[in-house]
Amino acid sequence: MINENQEHRAVVKFFFWSVLIILIIITLITLKTKYSDEKEFEMYAAQAEEENNPILCENIKNLRLSSQCYSIFVSQGYDCTGQEPWSDACLIAQGVFLKDDLFCDIVFTGTKVPENLECRVSVFIERYTNEGLRDCCHIE
Repeated sequence: MINENQEHRAVVKFFFWSVLIILIIITLITLKTKYSDEKEFEMYAAQAEEENNPILCENIKNLRLSSQCYSIFVSQGYDCTGQEPWSDACLIAQGVFLKDDLFCDIVFTGTKVPENLECRVSVFIERYTNEGLRDCCHIE
């Protein structure tokens, strides 16, 4: 009985430490990705703004950060529907600028469900918090 109890404790200890190590590794990978995404955004957004070239925003892999880069140009009158092929990030930025979730439904159809959802959520956040493409939320 005592031997069986010790065996059970050893298994529980092993499981606990294994899960803890896995969670720490996942946390470190997430932080590294967030940091590298932010560095990538800063670099390409600054370059795009400096060269007045919104297409450079496409180099940003993170859709939300790429949309944030495009929002600089959209707020100055850049029309994303005039570019071929249409950029998902640019269209999201334009939807947020217009605060029009119907725009999201028009440009993101068929298999573009994740992009449509990202656009609609960003529009909702912008409409009620003025923080659409940034970290949110302070609802007014």
